[in-house]
Parts: sequence; structure tokens; C-alpha cells
Amino acid sequence: MLITGSSVNAAELYADVLKAVSRLLIANPELVRRPSLVADFNTVDLGALRRGARSMKYGLATSDEILVALRMQFGLWPYRGEAA
Repeated sequence: MLITGSSVNAAELYADVLKAVSRLLIANPELVRRPSLVADFNTVDLGALRRGARSMKYGLATSDEILVALRMQFGLWPYRGEAA
């Protein structure tokens, strides 16, 4: 339900999106405990994030670009530390 809670996001089950979401949750376990996590993800347009990340020309992997956007979306920016 986390990513597929909305029909728009359910269409975005690509490896780069799944990798970014996985890395976000692993590096930020407090998000998993957030009661509003599913509702919060439903407000994120993963398709728009993915299209934006794919259009970037910074030499980063698309999943890294998506991760940065997700961190910003969840108020986890600026990032400091070693883990994703």
C-alpha cells in the first residue's frame, strides 16, 4: 500500500523508484513509525519525481535523484551523514 496507495503512483513501480524509496526508509527508520506514512506517500507524485530525475544531467543515477527529491518532500533536507 505504501507506493500503490494511489493509482497514479501504482503505475510508477520501476526499479529506480523502488530503490529510492527503500533507501529512504532504511536510512530513516522514524519514517516507518510515522502513522501518516501511507497518506504522506499518497501526496507525492512519484511519476513527476521520476520524470524530473530522468531529465537531470548531473551524472547521478536516477534513483539517487529521486532519493534527494523524496528527502526534500519528507523534510529530511539538508542531508548530513554517511547513510542514504
